[in-house]
Amino acid sequence: MFYNKKYLLIFIVFVYTCISALASDFTVHKLPNGQTLVVQEVKTNPIVTIDTWIKTGSINETDSNSGVAHFLEHLFFKGTKKHPAGEMDRILESKGAIVNAATSKDFTHYYITLPSEYFDVALDLHSDMLSDPQIPRKELEKERKVVIEEISKDENTPSKQVYENLNSLMYLNHPYKRKVIGSAEVISTITREDILDYFNNFYTPSNMVTLVIGDVDTDKVIKAVQNSFNSEYRKPLKKTFKKEHQIQTQRRKSEYLDTQTGYMMIGFRSEDINDSNTYALDVLAQILGGGKSSKLYRDIKEQKGLAYKISASNGSFRDDGILYITANFLPTNAEKLEKAIFDEISYIQKYGVTDEELNTAQKMIEQETYYSRESNSNIAEELGYIFTLTGSSDFYRDYITNIKKVSAKDVQTVAQKYLGINRSAVSIALPKSMKKVSEKAEVKHTAKKISTNNGIDKYLIDNNSTLLINKHDNNDIVAINIIAKGGEFLEQTIGEGTLASGTILKGTQKYSAEELLPQGFKCPKCGKTHFIKENDIM
Repeated sequence: MFYNKKYLLIFIVFVYTCISALASDFTVHKLPNGQTLVVQEVKTNPIVTIDTWIKTGSINETDSNSGVAHFLEHLFFKGTKKHPAGEMDRILESKGAIVNAATSKDFTHYYITLPSEYFDVALDLHSDMLSDPQIPRKELEKERKVVIEEISKDENTPSKQVYENLNSLMYLNHPYKRKVIGSAEVISTITREDILDYFNNFYTPSNMVTLVIGDVDTDKVIKAVQNSFNSEYRKPLKKTFKKEHQIQTQRRKSEYLDTQTGYMMIGFRSEDINDSNTYALDVLAQILGGGKSSKLYRDIKEQKGLAYKISASNGSFRDDGILYITANFLPTNAEKLEKAIFDEISYIQKYGVTDEELNTAQKMIEQETYYSRESNSNIAEELGYIFTLTGSSDFYRDYITNIKKVSAKDVQTVAQKYLGINRSAVSIALPKSMKKVSEKAEVKHTAKKISTNNGIDKYLIDNNSTLLINKHDNNDIVAINIIAKGGEFLEQTIGEGTLASGTILKGTQKYSAEELLPQGFKCPKCGKTHFIKENDIM
């Protein structure tokens, strides 16, 4: 699963050695088995969310088991010794529960939201599933087909394919280069033993963060979780990876898919959450494409009409970060759209941002952050992400304060440091029909010289059109005149020649009517700007 939040959070794990209240509205507890427990009492509604995060994802995979974390996420729901396959689903469904899970590069998490009166039942099922999955071979083979179908679906979804292509451009060596969902080749052959090896290595309580948010009593929750995840402490397995080098020359990948519209993602390597520039990068992303007041939305979508949708977000992972720009557009606008995006970036790099743009972005981030914290499940998700990757509540507590400290100069500085054409990766998907057009455009025509008369060279082009070239050194101006047979003599319908000549400058597949308007040029001799008159165009 790819998280597309405005800010994604990442820290190195920091272990608390005692039970302490880190913020006024939630408490953090370190259990004897090494598990971190976060509890927040929310008494406004009789609802509770139980959410357990495991500090592993595709980052801890290899080429031989790529996709195992996601596959295992599916298999956890296939029964334990106490609860055979299907029983958990029936029990929780009868209680009105919402049950799901997600896998990403740095984590996997499993959550249940249901009426708080059923907390004990839900916790028993939740802990049993995460502690003692049986992975029956019959269920394994069934789910293998389900995951392979998911992979196939992703490969035929343009937006997913554009993201995966971008990811492969961003990372050439780091484990982030692998698809979270894995490959059909690996999933079709991976054994039950390989899956259990991954489970035994990473699914230990000391590698887990469990959050209980809702209508509960903190002391009772602590005792209940400690009893449910009752096992001895085992040191978690931690892996470190060398940071990928920054992009120095633009990387590109284009694909022609079954789609009617164009998809584009542009990525720039940014920073993980430990870097102080993360806050300025979040603000920069908001100014660029964080909403209807953003520069990309206002200038590119609304004014120029080059995109149906366009947005920007800054994502931070455990080992790195990416600032994304995502767009959906009319396929013939691909080149213009890309140029317009880089022009907006170049403008910020050169001239910075206004105080009004800065203040608007900061207020939007503050509003969205506080709004998301009104939901139990959202609180669990944000805190879970932070604690899983940082071991601390500092980011949760200080995020808005640090966003407000960002200055206009800070935004310009990170734009100059991390953005630009040579630091970018560009992934594009276009309709298959455009591949034929592109291939035709690459055909090189030949011309055969026929004669020379009074300094005029006459050529016959292989498409049977005639080319006349008259060279002179009077000035540095080039004049192009195209004459086609037509007029009243060849009209089959009266007026069609006049209609054709009147609409020929109203736009093509490649250029808009505005771009075909007469353009001025500066004369190198007199220094004045001259304009071609429309009636000079035959």
